[in-house]
Amino acid sequence: MPRKALVVDSDYFFVEFLSSLLEKRGYQVCKAYDGKQGIAGLEEGPFDIMFADLVIPKVSGRQFFRSARRKFNGRCCPLVALAGTVIEQMDSLDGIGADYFIAKGPMDQLAVQLNQFIAEMEN
Repeated sequence: MPRKALVVDSDYFFVEFLSSLLEKRGYQVCKAYDGKQGIAGLEEGPFDIMFADLVIPKVSGRQFFRSARRKFNGRCCPLVALAGTVIEQMDSLDGIGADYFIAKGPMDQLAVQLNQFIAEMEN
C-alpha cells in the first residue's frame, strides 16, 4: 500500500513541486489549495505526512494543524509547516501546532532540503 501525503498551499506551482517530490518517493498525494480544502482533505486520511503553508486562504495553516490533530485524536503523522517567512521573523513556533517547520527558499535548495527531510521521516 503506498504511503499517503497531504499538501496544502495556495501556490499551485509549489503544490505541484512538492507533490512531484513525494510521488517520486512513492507517495500518493492529496492536494489542497486553501485551508478549507485542506480540512476537507483530511477525510482522505490517514496520512503518513502532511505539509501546509502557514499563510493560506479561508482557514490558516495553524487552524488546519489544529483540525488535523483533532481529527486523528492527537495520533497524527508528522505535521510540517511551510512558510516563506524566515524562522527568526516568527514570534513563536509553539503556537503553530506543527511538528516541524521548513522555510521556503530557492527551489533547487528546497528540493534537496525536502528530500533529506522526507528520507529522515521514512526511517
